[in-house]
This record gives sequence, C-alpha cells and structure tokens, in this order.
Amino acid sequence: MKHFMLIGLCICTVSLAGHSALAEEEEYQDGFDAVESQDNNGVDMGVLESIDLIQRTAIVNGFRYTVGSAVNPVRVKMLGSNAGALELLSSGMHVRMTYRETPDQRIGMAIEQIKKHPEMDH
Repeated sequence: MKHFMLIGLCICTVSLAGHSALAEEEEYQDGFDAVESQDNNGVDMGVLESIDLIQRTAIVNGFRYTVGSAVNPVRVKMLGSNAGALELLSSGMHVRMTYRETPDQRIGMAIEQIKKHPEMDH
C-alpha cells in the first residue's frame, strides 16, 4: 500500500512540475506573440545590475527584462565568442540587451557581453 501511495505522489509531483513549466512557457509566449507584429524592438547597453536564473530575469540600467523561459532560452554571446549561456553572465558585466517591449514587460531576445563603451556612465 505504501508503494502505491509513493508512486501516486511521484506522479502528482511530476505532473505539477510539468504544468508549472508549461504555464511559464505559455505566459512568456503570450507576451512574445503580443508584440510579434509590432515594431517594439529596442536595444539597451549598460551594466548588468543583477540576474536571477530561477525567475529568469535580468536588470540592466534599472529596467527589468524577462530573459526567456526554461523551454525557450534567450540567446547569449560572451565577449570574444559567438556562444554563451545565461549562467555565464554575472553582475557588473557590460552588456547589450536586445528586447521586445509589451505593455507588461520587456522580453530579452539576446544578451551580448560587450567591452565598456566610453559613453557608458554606469
């Protein structure tokens, strides 16, 4: 009897985790679809103030960006490379954030680590 309860609990836990990831992906995709046909693209250059890998958010120049979902990650390029990963970014790096803006959020499409530009005052 205990084995059946344990198996049921495991199935329920896996089901809830899958539902959470699916809900996160649907929310991200809804925001992305809302601006797909609009010209709400932008680029922001500055210091990466913080990055939250769990919430998948980053703050650059005081603006909060949603930086992809677990299913649809943001494109990342590290300095001197054409590749990168969100996990390689850290606070204090200079970045170029390409994004789409919705009424509710800024969605990061790509993050590129860059050299400090002389005009950056951060």
